[in-house]
Amino acid sequence: MTISLNRRLLLVDLDGVLVYTMAVAGKSETVVKIHPNAPEIFERNAARMGILTHRARPEAEQIVSGLGINPDRLVCFFSAHDIWRSTIRDGNILRLLRDGTRKSFILRHLELRHGIRRENVAILDDMPAIAREMLNAGAGLAMVVPPIARPLSPNFSLEAAVSIFDAWCLDRIEDHAPIRLVSESGYLVESGSSRIFEVKRNNDLFNIVRTGGRKLRAIWSAQT
Repeated sequence: MTISLNRRLLLVDLDGVLVYTMAVAGKSETVVKIHPNAPEIFERNAARMGILTHRARPEAEQIVSGLGINPDRLVCFFSAHDIWRSTIRDGNILRLLRDGTRKSFILRHLELRHGIRRENVAILDDMPAIAREMLNAGAGLAMVVPPIARPLSPNFSLEAAVSIFDAWCLDRIEDHAPIRLVSESGYLVESGSSRIFEVKRNNDLFNIVRTGGRKLRAIWSAQT
């Protein structure tokens, strides 16, 4: 889908936000849908929501499909593959090698390729460090979801997160610190059969290179 100029955009993570990994066995994962109403929410907000995940593209596509979200209706769908490709295309290969696959790199891509100013981008993620990274790189809003300890634990409301995004779009939120969402007792991470699906883990060359790069950066960091 083509992104229009000056649109405010909410980028949503997958792991910890839309799905929870319950078990890993060999080359597959058992994941739980955190929000059974996610397809309806994405459909209602199709003109202003997208996916931004560190998952490899094949895994991310399986998760989006398992959630029942139509990828063709998303404003954008950025996986780790897309972060790599866009960063290299935009001439930042040295930064990619030095820092790894950072979600904040996609902000430059949105500006250069789609005309979306970084201050018009919001993110919904489960990692406080990524929220701060995005804000430091110029994103306008960052929301952090509460951690999921286990199935049946309380969780946040996806509708509440979209409501905060709505308020920000109306310039009613000016706080540039990450907004931490709270768990609500009525929103449980249930593990019934209708909310569980399998994801085939991706072990292609891309993930091998990513893992190797992560190890090399850890060695380099330990020596400096």
